[in-house]
This record gives sequence, structure tokens and C-alpha cells, in this order.
Amino acid sequence: IVAPYDIKGWFIYAAVDYGSGADLDSVARGRKAKNHPSAIIFIAVRPDYKKGAIFKSWRGDNVKTTAGDVFNKFVELSKGMSIVQACYDPGAADFGTIADRNSVSFVKADKTRDAGEDLVNTLFKHKMLDIFDDDPENLKLAGELSHIMITNQQGDAKKDDDLADANRYGCMLIPWDLSAVKERGQDEAKEQELKSRPMTDAEFQAMQIKMRRGEEIDGPKEQTEGWGELEAEFDHWNNEYGQF
Repeated sequence: IVAPYDIKGWFIYAAVDYGSGADLDSVARGRKAKNHPSAIIFIAVRPDYKKGAIFKSWRGDNVKTTAGDVFNKFVELSKGMSIVQACYDPGAADFGTIADRNSVSFVKADKTRDAGEDLVNTLFKHKMLDIFDDDPENLKLAGELSHIMITNQQGDAKKDDDLADANRYGCMLIPWDLSAVKERGQDEAKEQELKSRPMTDAEFQAMQIKMRRGEEIDGPKEQTEGWGELEAEFDHWNNEYGQF
């Protein structure tokens, strides 16, 4: 969650997760609201597709909505924007029909949950995606993301993830350049491989010299196992060859 920064010239993507919202009359009569609110997310992406920012969003709390209501809200929020591409939950067929009849281009969202969650986690982990803190609706998204448990996102336990779902759809829509992430992953894997492999003779001799000089030894703790035995063996062969 960051303070807003300049996104002029960035590409804008949008995603809609339709929900009929709460029936306030039923809630007033003490009935539990079972319907989810609708949610809309706008993500600005840098032209190199290596950085994105969620700069505007909306969740229809405490309001009953039709597909037409949500479409009108999208038109209102996106006024003045040049949307590169927008997607919607394909389960909301009426929303797609209304958008088509109004000549507003939408594609069906990729709802693959595991892949979507992995992508969102990757983007946040590598600081490729920010949430602007100047919009209270954006903070609702941050709140959802802070408490969602993947294991609870099925059946009746699935709740309070409306903006998170819209964000997931939007992230899956964008052709991110993850090359830097892959390179970092390869570097980490290479580093781990170097740490876990046995030391070469040259590396061991260099380490021995540092030990005798009282210098700090670099390397993982697991490589220190057996150093005492190895040092004793080195001393043995040094004595054999007269190298005291």
C-alpha cells in the first residue's frame, strides 16, 4: 500500500466481479445477507509491463445491484479513461449482454483460482504491484487480502473476497513481463545449489587459510560439518609430505 505516484502514459486494465449485493430489507428484518456485493478494479500498468498499480476500485457495500446497475457504475468510474482491456465474471451473462448492447468491449475473465492466486502473490512479493492509499475503496481491497485464507475460499466459507476476486481477474488479464522474476528465481536456485554442493579442494584450502588467520568464514552452516575431521586429515598428509 503506497502513496499515489505518476501513472501518466501507463496502460489501464479493468475487471468486474458481479454480485447482486445485500437486500437491505431482509437485513433490516434480521435475515443474514447471503449475496455478495459487486466489485470493480482498475489497474494501471507501466508500458514495459513490469510494474502495476491499483489506483481505483469500488465495492457495492450495502446496496442491491442488477447487472445494469454495475455496468452503469463501471461507465461512471471509467469516464475519461482509455481502457486497454476489461474483463468480467463469465457467470454474469446479463452483464456481458448489456455491455455488448452498449458497445463497450469486455472479455470473459480467466477465473482459474490457483494460477490467479499464484500470480497475485508473485506480483506483490516482487513489488510489481502496488495499491494506492488515497482511495478508501482500495483500502477495502487491502483489508480483504490481509485476511483471506486460501483454504477457506470454498463453499459457504467463501466470503469477503469480492475486490480480491476482481483484482485476480484483472491481474490474469494483463500480459505481465515476469522475466526479471524468473531471472531472480534462477539466481536464487543457483545460489542454493552452490550452498548445498560439496566444497572443492581449492575452496577448502582457501577456507583453511582464513581459519588459521582468524578471518570470518563465509558459507552455510551445513558446510562446517566434518571440518574437524577434514582438518585432521589435511594435517596428516602435510606431516607425511613434510609440510609443517
